[in-house]
Amino acid sequence: MTRSTPLAVTLVLWAASSPAQITAVELFVVDPGIDGFATTDLAVSFEGQLGEQQLTLDLLDGEIFNAAPSEGGGDLPPSETLLAAFPLTAYDTFVTAGGLTRQTADDPVIIGGAVDLGGGADAALESADRLSARWAPSPAVAVQDRAAYPISRLTVSDDARGVLSYLGKTADDGVFQTRWLFASGTLAPVEPLAGDFNFDLSVNNTDLNLLLNNWGEPRVAAEWVHGFLRPEVDNGELNALLISWGQSGVSPFAVPEPSAAPLLLLLAAAPPRTSSSRTRKEQAR
Repeated sequence: MTRSTPLAVTLVLWAASSPAQITAVELFVVDPGIDGFATTDLAVSFEGQLGEQQLTLDLLDGEIFNAAPSEGGGDLPPSETLLAAFPLTAYDTFVTAGGLTRQTADDPVIIGGAVDLGGGADAALESADRLSARWAPSPAVAVQDRAAYPISRLTVSDDARGVLSYLGKTADDGVFQTRWLFASGTLAPVEPLAGDFNFDLSVNNTDLNLLLNNWGEPRVAAEWVHGFLRPEVDNGELNALLISWGQSGVSPFAVPEPSAAPLLLLLAAAPPRTSSSRTRKEQAR
């Protein structure tokens, strides 16, 4: 299996005093294996027993790589036998529980789509621009107190831009949720410009039209992915638009790409609560 090297960002979640809690989400960049694509492993650290996991990946640009089923591709980690026969499966996109091969994983079970993240009831793990999954370790396996525990491998094109959302549960029903925007295949978090509501890396008439079409609304259109201040669209969003009008790129306060020095990023994640193109599989055939 390919080697993972840590990305220069650890996403440290808001932690509560619950006896079971997820304490960090980490990105590990894998040595490149497919030209034009980057592979990143998503891992979590937690105390207590791990429960259900949910993940959505929505691309606004770029492409998700999925190995063809005829060449060993699937929704769960490949077996060592498949890896030997089809090396490309080392870079497949899949969800897991603790291991990057079938032999090392804690028998993950896919339950459906990421319903709490707005991903719908059905799992989506074969699309070129969207991923939605809800899964957990096998009920027969009690997974407790782990650090950097792999939960997914994601391979996307170098020009990928979009939104990644994660929701993790512990066995005592603690819920931990975070979301970030990225503008490269490594999935490193970035902070878009103020007023770049559709996250197309520029503040222009498209953002203005979004603002006008959603003015006064407590909910915004699906293409509005950044900068909704709540409780409704009003002068707060208008001021953000005016501040950045005509600019392109991302905020100068954006999280950098991987570097030699590790960096911790504190996210304003939702507090825990107890109670939302073409496939590479076709090309690989």
